[in-house]
Amino acid sequence: MTERWRRARWAACALPLLALAASGQEEGGFQDHLLRFAGALQAAGDPGLAALEAWDPARDPPGALGDVARRVAALPLGPDAPARLAALVGRDDPFLQEAGLVVARGQVEQGLVPGVAEAVAGPAARAVRAEGVDPWVVLAVVELVDTVGGGAPLEELLAALAEAAARGPSPIDATRAGPAGSRMRPVTGEAYARLDDTLGRWLGQAGAADAKLLAHLERRHGARGLEATRRAASLEAAVRRVHVALAQGDRRGAAWALDQARTLAEGGPRADEVERLGALVGAEAR
Repeated sequence: MTERWRRARWAACALPLLALAASGQEEGGFQDHLLRFAGALQAAGDPGLAALEAWDPARDPPGALGDVARRVAALPLGPDAPARLAALVGRDDPFLQEAGLVVARGQVEQGLVPGVAEAVAGPAARAVRAEGVDPWVVLAVVELVDTVGGGAPLEELLAALAEAAARGPSPIDATRAGPAGSRMRPVTGEAYARLDDTLGRWLGQAGAADAKLLAHLERRHGARGLEATRRAASLEAAVRRVHVALAQGDRRGAAWALDQARTLAEGGPRADEVERLGALVGAEAR
């Protein structure tokens, strides 16, 4: 597959999406933006990142911004990408924060540019600590941390996530521009449930942030001590996986998650709850 063919294929996929987004917007400003952006779509990753950096929320409606960010995330970026993505996540606009986090996650996932997660950790921490943080931004940060997985913990970012989890979601201000106010799918519940799952997985390996993670998760699960809290958090995550699998009609996945939940719940206060859930999984299988 040649580089020219890859670029042409990407541009062919992306431009109709942008045109579709434009059809719901007023003529003029958005159409002008499409013309400015079209050249970047036909180029490699760095011009695409430059186009995201040049996106003006006051001038350019969000439209296909998220889709474009995912496409840029899949392309190789230059060695200055960590600093540029840190600056993008550090912007005040939640659309641009989310876009920067999406691109950062793609780069981390593919190992395309080293040091991306560490570079964006500081501005991402400031974003989630902000009053009224958009839940889509919280979710994007959680997905980035999940992608980093093991290795050196991102202590400042994990501490900020623990603070956000303890604070809980803020009421969505419909007058404030941001992903939560512009998308039909609400994500607050998913974002904060995923956040607790992530904190539970990092508990015990978050370095200086462990105390904040433990304090929140002890309150969240009514447990005391590191091991009891880790077990309670793992059980909660397993129960949630059962419910998600059932909602998706994935009976095999539900049974697999149920086995995990039974092991974690054995002899504990949630054992009866898990057995009732097991009866539901069995009923679904018949």
